[in-house]
Amino acid sequence: MRALLVAVVLAPSAACAAIVGLEDKQLEPDVDAGNADGASGAPSDGASSAEALDAAASVVASGQDKPWGVAVDEAFVYWTNEGAGTVMRGARVGGSTPGTVIARDQAEPHEVLVDTTNVIWRNANLAGRDAVDGGGEVPLLVRIAKATIGTPVEPTAIATGRRADQVRDIAMAADPDTFVFTTRRDQIRRHRRDSAQNAREMQGALGDKDPTHVAVDGTYAYWFLQQPLELWRAGKRSEEIAPDAGADPAKIATLPNVEIADMAADGSAVYLVTKGGAVLKVNAPDGPSYTQVVAGRALVRSLALDADHLYFTRTSADDEPGSGEVVMLPKTGGAEKVLLSGLSRPRGLAVHVGLDQKRSLYVACYGDGTIRAVAVP
Repeated sequence: MRALLVAVVLAPSAACAAIVGLEDKQLEPDVDAGNADGASGAPSDGASSAEALDAAASVVASGQDKPWGVAVDEAFVYWTNEGAGTVMRGARVGGSTPGTVIARDQAEPHEVLVDTTNVIWRNANLAGRDAVDGGGEVPLLVRIAKATIGTPVEPTAIATGRRADQVRDIAMAADPDTFVFTTRRDQIRRHRRDSAQNAREMQGALGDKDPTHVAVDGTYAYWFLQQPLELWRAGKRSEEIAPDAGADPAKIATLPNVEIADMAADGSAVYLVTKGGAVLKVNAPDGPSYTQVVAGRALVRSLALDADHLYFTRTSADDEPGSGEVVMLPKTGGAEKVLLSGLSRPRGLAVHVGLDQKRSLYVACYGDGTIRAVAVP
């Protein structure tokens, strides 16, 4: 997904901090609004327009088995089903469908990403299973070419591993630069999008530093080390950008004692959301300071960006069904706006910007097995 982002974490009941002025605009949905079936719910505090926005929500797909990640291109929405071990595709506009299976027997697929030619996803392998054929390794980073969907061609493993080798997060830039980046238990790696060859270690021997999340912009890859609470970066083509030993990677910020839920980068900043709902902004690529954009409210899962706004999902601290929201914040300052509420355990989030600049958000709802969409005002 993506896609692409505080001094302390406040209690779930704490009101979110307002930052100045977001003008209300006329809603112009570019998604089918005729299939809403209960996506709306009571708006959270300070979200007076939530009811009207919820009325514009649509159900893209239903009957899914614990959907997790979601991605979108011009024609289709893609998502993963953790429960069924499937990767799915459905029409971006046009009503609720069960979707089409494009990959089966995946090891708990989570995040999914798309570019002009590929669909790429991460298998979390939460059960720590070995390969069905007894070979020991399972596909952890997987690709299928869009042109082959619907043919007998099977997905291709970009990276494989054993039980202890889980890939924790994946990221790639919107432009097709051939690279996808991953965090693992003790390293950050760069992979070719179209091949299992030429994987490169960006930072290794991390031991108990606990690398978790990764984000990418046009030039750099960024990653977070949970134990030292540090944000690092390296040039995506670091052997070309910084050929001298020691020039890459570099630490760009030390963050407060929080647990990061997701992160994304846009070339001018890196945005991070904490599991307690706080939003941090670090100037990219060199830091070193961070800014608290908004204070926290648990429980945040996913973050997405467009040119002007950031979006994230959140629920109550105990992830209670029906407490989920999708929230929009302007990058330049303004009040938060709840775009969807009453969701059941939202997970993945993706934003689509059309050629006419109309925007839509797509969210995977783990609790009720739906993929939902809403137009952004």
